[in-house]
Amino acid sequence: MEYTNLKKTNVDKRAKKRLRLAIEVNEMGVKIVEEIRQEKPSYLTLFLRKSPRVKIVESLVFVFYILTLIVIVGYNHPSFKIYAVIGAVFILLIQPFFYQLLYRPLYILTNVDLRIRKGNQQTIIPLVQIEPAYDLRHFYKIKGKKTALAVSDEFLKTLEEQIAKAKR
Repeated sequence: MEYTNLKKTNVDKRAKKRLRLAIEVNEMGVKIVEEIRQEKPSYLTLFLRKSPRVKIVESLVFVFYILTLIVIVGYNHPSFKIYAVIGAVFILLIQPFFYQLLYRPLYILTNVDLRIRKGNQQTIIPLVQIEPAYDLRHFYKIKGKKTALAVSDEFLKTLEEQIAKAKR
């Protein structure tokens, strides 16, 4: 079930608010999509559930910081180790804040798909294409590729239930 050229139609605003329904038109006809859960990841969730790409960027920033520190302070200087530890803690703690500020991630779970918004991009993934990766509870295989979802445990539980319903 691949989604292409999705068009949203207008629905009565009161009904949309009350039922959280949207009607989407695709090649097969009209499909009613019910929004089940929506979540903006918290700072703690973003801190704990990082994707491998974010971890690599974090590491590169730290290496750049250490190299700059070596040039400015010198490797043998006593304060080098103190500045290195302070820099590591600062980079680890500030990264989720910048990620949230730049990308404003939003996860929307419907009865037929998972919608991931990061910045100006929105990805719509049908539930039948999602399966657990079994490495960590927030990793899923989406179209054969491991993806980290920075969402709460309640969201993941609801996602598992919807995946099971979609595969029946």
